[in-house]
Amino acid sequence: MLVFGAVSCAKPSRDKVGEETVTETVAAEKNGEVIVLFTSDVHCGVEKGFGYAGLQQIRDNLENQGYTTLLVDDGDSIQGESLGTLTKGEALIDLMNSMKCDVAIPGNHEFDFGADHFILLTEKADFPYISCNITKNGEPVFEPYVIKEAAGIKIAFVGVTTPETITSSTPSLFQDENGEYIFGFMQDKSGEAVYNAVQNAFDSARAEGADYVYVMGHMGYEEQVHPWAYSDVISHTNGIDVFLDGHSRDTERVVMKNKDGKDVVRSACGTKLNCIGYSKISPDEGITDTNIWKWNNDICAAELLGINNEIGDKIKAAKADLEKLLNTVIGHSSVELTIFDPKEKDLDGNPVRMIRRAETNLANFCTDAVLSLTGADIAVINGGGIRANIAKGDVTYGDLIDVFPFDNHICILGVTGQQILDALEGYSRRERRFPSRCRDEL
Repeated sequence: MLVFGAVSCAKPSRDKVGEETVTETVAAEKNGEVIVLFTSDVHCGVEKGFGYAGLQQIRDNLENQGYTTLLVDDGDSIQGESLGTLTKGEALIDLMNSMKCDVAIPGNHEFDFGADHFILLTEKADFPYISCNITKNGEPVFEPYVIKEAAGIKIAFVGVTTPETITSSTPSLFQDENGEYIFGFMQDKSGEAVYNAVQNAFDSARAEGADYVYVMGHMGYEEQVHPWAYSDVISHTNGIDVFLDGHSRDTERVVMKNKDGKDVVRSACGTKLNCIGYSKISPDEGITDTNIWKWNNDICAAELLGINNEIGDKIKAAKADLEKLLNTVIGHSSVELTIFDPKEKDLDGNPVRMIRRAETNLANFCTDAVLSLTGADIAVINGGGIRANIAKGDVTYGDLIDVFPFDNHICILGVTGQQILDALEGYSRRERRFPSRCRDEL
């Protein structure tokens, strides 16, 4: 049961020293059960959805109810808004340290500030980053798994990061000065390299005494990620108890068969902390429930419920250093510029990102700006790289960072008409269309 109010662990006493009242802190009696809390695709949205302050409140309440908790993150946390962009992810690592995160994996966007830079960031983390399929010069970059003991239960977490990272982040970030790839994600087209790496990690964790094995995946289900989708990994391996997934930013809970015909639960928890995942382990009954809590309000839970805690204070402090720059007005819009469908909602009531499949006024604005800046005949932008709305009224530098958090660079090419047609048709088949504009449309 989730209790989202204030729970006190303090036992007041009336022992008087002069006029003072002494308060004795009493630790909650543990019930022997473990709850694994999981997040994914936070994308710097630490004040969105539940927010980190709301997540901390939930964790504190569960601990006070007697549960032992673990907090894990399935990737794409350090990039996506100005707080990550302007600190190159460092502010998010600091906040995750403050949250006492137990385990994390890299998502594809963890590498957007540079692969070597991200590895340096992991050294600042007070928690391990794991992934079984990331290599540099043929050698593993991270440990493939970690075993955490909670309430006497040994829980293994196996990390796996989508091989699509090699292209969905910036390819040059994984190359040396000669343009040769030195980082890899086991991106063979059969998928066997990833399946074997995951299976080997499972087997090793079991041999080391793990009672349960969770996969922390940043794999997703979209067409272009096959043969590395979560369903591919589950169906080609055995030994997984639960698959905690990210990358597609969905909230689907699926039960499917592994290669031995045994059921495996796959659960994902959306993006920007609009959901928080949980998996409950009982010492007597095993894994009894894996699902998500949802927060579908536009106002952050911490703000709406008046949650004030140390994490909220640290977020405010981290953002205060950037406020002057972010609040600088750089323009004005007489209309809302949007990436969302004006009417359609997904199954959870969240707006659908129309910019990946059709024309929007913000996509037109962005591509017009590129045309104006470069003088090119055609401008093409990846729809997935335009990430936020711009509200009607004054437009700030922070708004611009939120729209373009990836620090992408403009490239001018001389190409034939046939090459343009082939590129657009090929990309459209993947259902992630480019916003594009020709000069004669203006």
